[in-house]
Amino acid sequence: MWMAPESLKGKYTKASDIWSLGCLLIEMASGCPPWSEIKGVQPDFILMKMIAESDKLPLIPSNLSETCKDFISLCISR
Repeated sequence: MWMAPESLKGKYTKASDIWSLGCLLIEMASGCPPWSEIKGVQPDFILMKMIAESDKLPLIPSNLSETCKDFISLCISR
């Protein structure tokens, strides 16, 4: 589900796995999937289209340490 934007466009690289790691960390830290704050993007294929076609990034949980936030931020850079 948390494929990198470039993977959704058919351009897989090793960096795509890092994006997925960042999304997984967000979900583990918050208990909610990335982009869960955006309403009206269900079903999943609509969300995947938004990820591929926009410059939006998922929100990083504010309760994390600065080091953890920085790490996730590096993972989800486009």
